[in-house]
Formats: sequence, C-alpha cells, structure tokens
Amino acid sequence: MLLNRFLEQSAIISPDKTALITSKGRYSFREINEMANRVANALIGNGLEKGDRVAVFMENSVEAVVSLFGILKAGCIFLPVNPTTKTEKLTYILNNCQARAVLSTVEMARAIANACNNTPSLSQVYLSGKDILLGLIDKKIFQLGSILLDGNRIQPAARVIDVDLAAIIYTSGSSGFPKGVMMAHFNMVSAANSITTYLENTPDDIILNVLPLSFDYGLYQVIMG
Repeated sequence: MLLNRFLEQSAIISPDKTALITSKGRYSFREINEMANRVANALIGNGLEKGDRVAVFMENSVEAVVSLFGILKAGCIFLPVNPTTKTEKLTYILNNCQARAVLSTVEMARAIANACNNTPSLSQVYLSGKDILLGLIDKKIFQLGSILLDGNRIQPAARVIDVDLAAIIYTSGSSGFPKGVMMAHFNMVSAANSITTYLENTPDDIILNVLPLSFDYGLYQVIMG
C-alpha cells in the first residue's frame, strides 16, 4: 500500500467528512484529496520525475498538508523541513538530498532565497501567498495558490510501488549537520497502522496537532487522519 492511499481511501469512503480544521476553515477529505491531486499534476506537468526530492518548508497549514500528499501522488519524495531552520542548515539539507523543488510561502521567500539560489539541483519553487517576488529567487517560480484553485484535480496514475522511498526526514542537526532518515512507503504505512492500533484511534476521533510536520510524530497525526 502507498502512503497516499490513506487519504484517497478516506476521500472515497467519507468524501464530505471533515478531514482538517485550520484557522482558514474546515476541509473535507474530498477537498484535501482534490487539492493534493492539483499539486501532483502541477509537479508532473512541470517535469518532476519519480524519485525526485521535494521540500516542504512552511508552517502547519492546509497548504502544507496538501503539499505532502501531492508530492507523494506525483511519485516524488517529500522532505518536511522545520520552518525555523536557518539558511545554512536549509542550504545543506537541499543540497544533501539534491532537492528538485521547494514548496513554501511568500512570507518565507526572503528566508529561503539564499538557500534556493545556492542549490544547483533545484529547478523550481512554489510559493503560496498573494505576492510573488520574482526577482528574489533565481529559479522558476509558480503560484501554489493558483494551482490549488485551478489545477487539474484528476488523480494521477501511480508512479511508484510500496518499496519506493516516500520521505526523507532530517534530524535537527543540534550536534552537527542534519542527517536524513529515508523511509519507504511500506515503512510509513506500517508505522501509521501500528500507532493507530496502539492508541485505539477511531474515525470519530478529533486530533489536535501542535507539533511541526517536520517532527515525525506530528507528521503521523496528519497521515493517520
């Protein structure tokens, strides 16, 4: 089973059920799934290939959630990077995994500009927000907000199998440079099933997540939803 199937199955079984509540509103499983499809189709349409590394560098938000699932649906590998990461470590992470794209926000554009411009493998940046700072980042820039509203919502065909990598989660780097932990789809699916079984989660449970998605337990709260 692929990691993104959790969302896709929920969108089939309970399409109108609330999947996510943020400061911006409530979103159903169908809405989250369709927005993730739009992200996936945009990544594929812009030339990203199976196995490409894509960083998500933003605060917890609906955009962050659909970005993670959209990257998976595109057959790429997601990197949830803590939004408080400083430029030096961000540059190291992007180069260490040879990231091809970054999904972030306009508010964080200045913080990531130097890291993006010093990552040779990086070809494109997706920013959510009203103003796109075209002269700040020396890469192709796409408006994430427009993609979420107007992109192709049809689910793309699977490009990977369960033994392929799903994510690379980096350590904080408190004792040196961050180290990436590579996890395949089946690894993360097994971990999610184990956690839900241990916690005896039910479909009616509401989970408050205050942890960043770059922290594995915070990430699994979203995956298990």
